[in-house]
Amino acid sequence: MEQYGHGANNSTGQFGDGTTTSQTIPVQISGLSHVKVVEADWYHSVAIKNDGTLWAWGYNSTGQLGDGTVGSTYLSPVQVAGLSGVTAVSTSATFTVAQKSDGTVWAWGHNYFYQLGDGTRTDHYTPAQVTGL
Repeated sequence: MEQYGHGANNSTGQFGDGTTTSQTIPVQISGLSHVKVVEADWYHSVAIKNDGTLWAWGYNSTGQLGDGTVGSTYLSPVQVAGLSGVTAVSTSATFTVAQKSDGTVWAWGHNYFYQLGDGTRTDHYTPAQVTGL
């Protein structure tokens, strides 16, 4: 299955086509195949591949891409660090949450409002397990 991003605004690379060029027609996401789930928000997008790996692209202002960095923009997909067996994912503008096949939940990105579920306000730039679920 070929994967496509669409819409008009691509200013943060959220289409994953290697550019920040806005489009009004679907564009192919280079290097991404065998995808079973796609999730997107205003600034970044993520995809779960059939092998359970998670890939992200777009604006990484608060570490929401989960690759260990912050403040960068990725115009093409990068693998989320240290996470496999992913079955579900949800995004927000500033953080991402994923569930693994073993039932554990992992979160990363901005955490000012305790949204990462670890009881702190500490941002995480790679996935951290949510405890108590």
